[in-house]
Amino acid sequence: ILYSISSSQVRCLVDVPGQKLPPIANGEMEKYLKTHIAPQLPVEIREAFIAAVEKGNIRTIPVRCMPADPVPTPGAL
Repeated sequence: ILYSISSSQVRCLVDVPGQKLPPIANGEMEKYLKTHIAPQLPVEIREAFIAAVEKGNIRTIPVRCMPADPVPTPGAL
């Protein structure tokens, strides 16, 4: 997901499949982003994406599954 956070900046959220993320410290995450994600991006932003990845400001956050509790409502299907 790419979305604008200012008039000159875009944030990119990437879902990395699997239980374990490639480590940032040893360069595996950079390699993953360049080889798996960059080729999927539109040509117009690919170079900027690769430059941002090479700059090294990569942050990760865990994704949590939070299923909703059912709320029974009489008369509703």
